[in-house]
Amino acid sequence: MKIKFFLSILIVFSFTTVYGNNNFVKGFIITNDQDTVVGLLDFKTDNLNFDICKFKVNENSTVKIYQPGEIYGFRFFDEGKFYVSKNVTINDSLNVNVFVEFLVQGMLNLYYLNSNWREYYFYEKEPGKMISVTKQPDMIVSNKIKVDNRYKGTLTYVFKDYVPLAAKTKDAEFERKSMIEYTKVYHDKMCKSSESCIIFENDYKKKFGKYVFSVYSGIEYNQLKIITSGFFDLHQMPSISPIIGAELSFYRPRYNKGLHLMFDVNFAKIIGYDEFVNLTQESYYSYQISAIKLTSNIGLKYIFTKSKLKPNIELAYSRVNMLNKKYTIKEDFLDYRYNNVIANDSRNAEESFLFGNGYRIGGGLGYPILTNKYINLSLLYYWHKPRFTDERLDTYQMKLSFQL
Repeated sequence: MKIKFFLSILIVFSFTTVYGNNNFVKGFIITNDQDTVVGLLDFKTDNLNFDICKFKVNENSTVKIYQPGEIYGFRFFDEGKFYVSKNVTINDSLNVNVFVEFLVQGMLNLYYLNSNWREYYFYEKEPGKMISVTKQPDMIVSNKIKVDNRYKGTLTYVFKDYVPLAAKTKDAEFERKSMIEYTKVYHDKMCKSSESCIIFENDYKKKFGKYVFSVYSGIEYNQLKIITSGFFDLHQMPSISPIIGAELSFYRPRYNKGLHLMFDVNFAKIIGYDEFVNLTQESYYSYQISAIKLTSNIGLKYIFTKSKLKPNIELAYSRVNMLNKKYTIKEDFLDYRYNNVIANDSRNAEESFLFGNGYRIGGGLGYPILTNKYINLSLLYYWHKPRFTDERLDTYQMKLSFQL
């Protein structure tokens, strides 16, 4: 139940932040008069780029939003993406004006659009005359998968001027790579001037995912509670220890520059001591324990990127494992005639002193020291608890990390 609650929080956190962050990179717009204006464009997902273009001349200027038809198109310098305004037909009869992605320019121009999770490719042989190629989702009919292959017939018609290529369309896959390759072959065979076609598309999936690696050290305070097979309970044994760790996070600027998927691991030493006097049994109990605490975490971090200082918040699923455990449980009778180690209870203590899953929540503040390099001071709280016992570990952590 707690895991489901945690996952629900992560999902809500993702969706509420995914559209709230700009990702301005170098590019230019092309006006309807074919003038080029260089500046910064918001490099978002295709679904957002199809609808609007956000542009500003420089970092300090006002953002201007263009709708399809208000400009001819826009293009990103480094990313290679090129969008142009076109009037196209989708859903068989609906005419819409959108920014379609310009994939290939040649004897046939090729454009791409993703509308409501349905993909469209548009071929243009003459200006303004667009031939739509699309595919319905696969369906299950009478326990069999029904595949819509009508797009292959449309491709045969598109490439009819070059019969060998038209004959191969029966094997065409409905994917971007295949569409671009067919269009390129058509151009090479039909172009009489020997000019090469221009392919604007590039492999953005490999290029635009980014990662950040950081190392850190700091200090943490632990409060440990352990159950000892009915003899006595050990309450909030305090322990202060230095920590070292590393964090790797991934993000996609086109979706959200500030939202990171985070993997983290850190080490610390934990030491516990508690004592208890049982007057009924005329006994004195003492417990000592030490171990290396390995904590691994996976979760989401959100970095507020608009200011020079980078505030951040995070929520993670966490797990603790105890390594190199050393422990003793002693029973001393009050008349001090005996001093025995209770072996059986020590064994049970080891079994319980494994710990398990929990959560981590916290925040921090980043400060730039070099280009795209930050130091970050974080304050974090951990809560860990084995699934079937009343044991508990609360951890308060302060760390200073450096982004490599």
